[in-house]
Amino acid sequence: MRVDAARELLYCEEQRKTLFSAVDSSLLDQTVQVLLQVTLDVPNQAFLLFILDQIHSRWTDGEKASLSSLTFLGKLLDAHPALSQTLTSSRLCVLECVCSALLVSDEDVKAAVCYVMFRIWSCAPAIQTLPDTLRQRMCVLLLHTLSHTHTTALTVNCLGVVKQMCQYSDVVCVLMRDLKDGGEDPLPYQPLPLILKKLLLSTQDSLQVVSVRCVCAVLIHAPLHFSSSFIQADLPGVEPLVRSLKETLGKSNTEVQIKGLELLTAILDRQPAAVRLFPTGSEFSAVCDVIVEGVASSCLQVSMCAVRAAAVLLRPNHQSSPVQLADVRRIVEVVMFKITEHHHTRNRESCSGSKSVTAGVLLQMLTCFDAACRLVEACVCDSTLKDGVCSVQETLESVCVFLLHCCDAACIPAVTGVCERVSSPQVLQLFLSVLSCQFSLCPDHMTSFSKKLVFMCDWCSLVT
Repeated sequence: MRVDAARELLYCEEQRKTLFSAVDSSLLDQTVQVLLQVTLDVPNQAFLLFILDQIHSRWTDGEKASLSSLTFLGKLLDAHPALSQTLTSSRLCVLECVCSALLVSDEDVKAAVCYVMFRIWSCAPAIQTLPDTLRQRMCVLLLHTLSHTHTTALTVNCLGVVKQMCQYSDVVCVLMRDLKDGGEDPLPYQPLPLILKKLLLSTQDSLQVVSVRCVCAVLIHAPLHFSSSFIQADLPGVEPLVRSLKETLGKSNTEVQIKGLELLTAILDRQPAAVRLFPTGSEFSAVCDVIVEGVASSCLQVSMCAVRAAAVLLRPNHQSSPVQLADVRRIVEVVMFKITEHHHTRNRESCSGSKSVTAGVLLQMLTCFDAACRLVEACVCDSTLKDGVCSVQETLESVCVFLLHCCDAACIPAVTGVCERVSSPQVLQLFLSVLSCQFSLCPDHMTSFSKKLVFMCDWCSLVT
């Protein structure tokens, strides 16, 4: 059928109805394309409203929303973005019918509904006129659909809508709260954090990626509040979280970076010791990449969050087999660089108000360094870990010497510099723990090192 012929047919209302009915009856793609082309060739608001009315009349005359009509509506919104606002204002009845179609059993139809909803939520003017009651109903319907979906296509489409919704903080609050309280015969659904947890555990990359994006989209709004919801949901999906962190660390939103690192730390901290998160070296290295980048951040808060994550990651139960000593060294190197950098920066400052902050920062870094020393000590003493050490790039002996050098070149100057300005028993106690490890790790190098320690002990007795 030619476009110009179709245009003439559309001048007559009866013929116009006949042509439009083909969309529902025959599923002819050609007819859909002709109708779309005519709407572009004849940019007439009245004609677009006529089409919406025809769709609504068929749905209210006993016919269910079909896949063909929903697909056509989605393509119509693509061709005429401003039509989204029409749906949320003068033709709200059509949008209500679209939402109700999420309750049918056909998942292809539901996926088409989600596409229409995605176009609506991609139009800011449309959302401004969308009633609050329908916003909340959309949230419930999407959570209900996500809780019972069986196909990847529908899941991805649903999450696409959720991510668009998460641009609005008020909608995020609705998605994250328990909507079932106070409702009459509510639709059964799972909480959003639990839904995303299950998707993070799936074996499909597409689902993992889109669920991580949804987590990040939620955390942008009131991250302190919403991060606790995800932590309480006990999210164990490390790989997709690491992938998301790697993406966010390259951007400027430090709040998301901080909350992502806090979530990673919580996962590492809560993981049962008997269940290893990193069965292979590549998985462990991927986490190290993110932590190293986080520690190196110019934002002190992000850096400290990454240091705390590193301290937990360096526990023996989190090591892959074989133990990746080269990755352990990478973490220690960047932490030591930060200690030295922070020490020099604070030495140039004379503000007394920064003294406690300096001691707290050093304490975090020493905690991480102490964890690294104890890990290597465990590798030396524990035959199970020792046999699993990767010796391609590093040996236990070379790492032990490296740790001793770090203690000498970075830790001693930083500790003395901080404790000269403020008394910090916690810093000294942790530092002495680090020194104790050095004697067990490098007994052959202790003669020259002990000379410094004699001075250190005399100095410690003076400042305490």
